[in-house]
Amino acid sequence: MSFLQWVYDKHIKALEERDDLDFDVLHQNMLKAKWDYFESLSKDEAAEFMHNISKQKEDFYRELLEINGDILASCGLSFQRFYEQVESALGKLPVGGGILLDPTCSKLLLVQSAISGKYDLPKGKVDPGESVQDAAIRNIENKAGYSAILDEETPPIENRHKGRLTTLFYVRNVPIDFAFSPHYDKVVSGVEFFDLDKIKPNGYYGNKRYDKCVTRIVTTFLQDIKTYCRNVKIQNGVFL
Repeated sequence: MSFLQWVYDKHIKALEERDDLDFDVLHQNMLKAKWDYFESLSKDEAAEFMHNISKQKEDFYRELLEINGDILASCGLSFQRFYEQVESALGKLPVGGGILLDPTCSKLLLVQSAISGKYDLPKGKVDPGESVQDAAIRNIENKAGYSAILDEETPPIENRHKGRLTTLFYVRNVPIDFAFSPHYDKVVSGVEFFDLDKIKPNGYYGNKRYDKCVTRIVTTFLQDIKTYCRNVKIQNGVFL
């Protein structure tokens, strides 16, 4: 049995018997199938997949659904129409993650993309039916290898960009010397604390301009994070 057939049997085959099959159900199972496929790749293969993700994903979906063309027919969709809806849906899926701070509230934990090399907050998509809080905890665990306890007393911060809502929860007292071990090691190449005061508004870090660079979402939330940290220090009687 080919791996593609195994993935189909695991995630898609049972849908053949459903009379109420629609795009949403098929899409959810295709996402699970895609992740199993991605997990089967070597690090080099995964990097190539991510560098050409649009074409690679489309080819994978097409090959998987060609195993039984009746699946798409049951939804009343052609492959082209199905994939157009996939792209549209992914652009609207909300994102949940965390703002992980050291005990002094002066350092911010960021994860490095194995593809772009940029540093980002540990975050990811909210799965259908999943709460944003559960998604944040799951994504922090997967991207940073840390079991987070969200600061429930402080409202999360949010940002909407191109129709996608990103919600980030504060996580305090993350140990500096914790042995971070991301589960998604094909996506994340490193986990590192950054001094908040050394992250520049243009996304560069430190004194060497091209040494390290953070993502747009980090700079978008940077002032909110600094304000939060300042308030925590004032509450704790720390001289500023």
